[in-house]
Amino acid sequence: MWEPLRGLLLFTQGYLRMNKSKTVTTNKESFSFLKYSAVTLVAIIISMSGFWMSYGKDLVSRSEARLMINQGLQKIETEIEFIKERIRALDENISRQEAEFRSILKENTGSVNQLKIEITSLTKIIEGLSEKLNSN
Repeated sequence: MWEPLRGLLLFTQGYLRMNKSKTVTTNKESFSFLKYSAVTLVAIIISMSGFWMSYGKDLVSRSEARLMINQGLQKIETEIEFIKERIRALDENISRQEAEFRSILKENTGSVNQLKIEITSLTKIIEGLSEKLNSN
């Protein structure tokens, strides 16, 4: 049970001894680190500004956006007026067709009534003729 802990203890002691034998960084090395950090930071800033310059040229200003929105609204309003006129024309066409259908229906109803009258008169004539034939 204590064997894994003993191995861990020996490993950490050896690691600590190894770290103690390393040399401590000098002022010159820390200066080069600061220099590389500054160069990296400047490179990042330049690349970000280049990205935003190339990306930002496609962006529009607030006034241009307002102008585009107003143009879009005007276009929609003209389309709405066109659609309203088209609906009015279709309504007039539908009402005209309904009036035509009503007049045709009245004519057909009159014709059907006349046919019924003629059918009943012909039926009476046929019944009268059949009675005369049966009585002979």
